[in-house]
Amino acid sequence: SNAASIARAIVTQDGARIAAFVYGAPHTKTTPVLMLHGNGEEHGIFGPIVDVVNAAGRTVIALDSRAQGKSTRGTARLTYELMTKDAIDVLDALGVARVHVLGFSDGGIEALLLGRDYPERVASITALGANLTPEGVIEEPDWDLDGAIATNCAWAKYWKELAIPREAESADVDCELLFATPEEAAQAA
Repeated sequence: SNAASIARAIVTQDGARIAAFVYGAPHTKTTPVLMLHGNGEEHGIFGPIVDVVNAAGRTVIALDSRAQGKSTRGTARLTYELMTKDAIDVLDALGVARVHVLGFSDGGIEALLLGRDYPERVASITALGANLTPEGVIEEPDWDLDGAIATNCAWAKYWKELAIPREAESADVDCELLFATPEEAAQAA
């Protein structure tokens, strides 16, 4: 994505430094979009989406969650509510009253919590891969770990051997970087 027009570290009450990035004009007349990433990621995963949203005339605010990307851990116990409050602290520090929220995975959970706990700050929510309760999740003793590993490995092999070579024949793509090895798939499962 294009360089952020504003990059700041917002210090929380427990000493965490939350890295916040503003892309596009910081004070346009349209409601900005807040982008919240998933666990183990950083705001850069939204790069192409940031460019599209900016091209549509909207400012994007993105942050790196605690202990991820350029943000530090702080001393408070990690909870989704704490990370949701971090997003509010960033909005407050930037002087932003209301946002559209796009959240993925953990960021999607934070988006739902923003809507629940700070409805006056949220114009809309797009939450991808999010849940507020684990209902429907299989209890761990009943989870078929071997089956999950086999499925992950089969999909990795399928895409690696069948789908990508056709797509990447003329492209400058290292197929090995696109999909997990069977060992990586087993670790993820």
